Amino acid sequence: MNQWIFLRHGESIANQQRVFSGHQDVELTEHGREQAIQAGVQIKQLLRGQVPHTAWSSDLIRARETATLALSAAHFDCTLNIDPALRERNLGDWQGHCIDALKASGERDILLTWKGHAPGGESLADISLRAVQLLKSLPQQGPILIVAHGGLIRALVGLLDGTDREQIGRVNIPNAQPIERWVSDVRWTQIFRELSG
Repeated sequence: MNQWIFLRHGESIANQQRVFSGHQDVELTEHGREQAIQAGVQIKQLLRGQVPHTAWSSDLIRARETATLALSAAHFDCTLNIDPALRERNLGDWQGHCIDALKASGERDILLTWKGHAPGGESLADISLRAVQLLKSLPQQGPILIVAHGGLIRALVGLLDGTDREQIGRVNIPNAQPIERWVSDVRWTQIFRELSG
C-alpha cells in the first residue's frame, strides 16, 4: 500500500470572486498563499518524517504555486513534476461565469452528475480518465503528493472510496486541506480499466 496525499490549491482569485475558472489560469489570493504554506506543515505531519517519493502538480498556476509553497514550507527537497492531465475540468462556455447565477438558474446541477458537463466542457468521467491514465503510470513506491483542483480530486477520491459515481459530484473538497489515502499498487490500473470499459 502506498500513501497518497491529495491537495487542492489554495484560494484563488476566481474562488474569491465566486466564478468558474476551469482551464483559465488564475492566481492565488494572499489568503490562498497562506493556506498553501499551512498545508505544507500539515503534509509534513502526515508523512511522519518521510519525504514524498514524487510530487506532481497540475500545470495551472494556482496549483503549481500551491505545490511550490507547500513543499518549501515542509522543507521537502524533491522535484515538482508538472502535468496538464491533473488540470481542473474544462468548463467550456461557463469559464469566467458567476457560480451563484448558474446555481440559481439550476444549470450548475449538471456538473454534479458523473457524465454531465458545461457546454463545450468536460465531465467528471472525462477528467477521471485522463488523470488516472497518468496516475497508474507513476512508480508505486513511497509517498506521492498530488496537487490539483477540487473537481479532479473529488473524482479521484470518490473513485478510490467506492462512492456511487452519481454522488461523487457532491463531495466537498476544501481548499488546501490535505487528503490522505492508502492505495494498493494495482488500484489505479483497476480503476482505469473500469473507466475504460
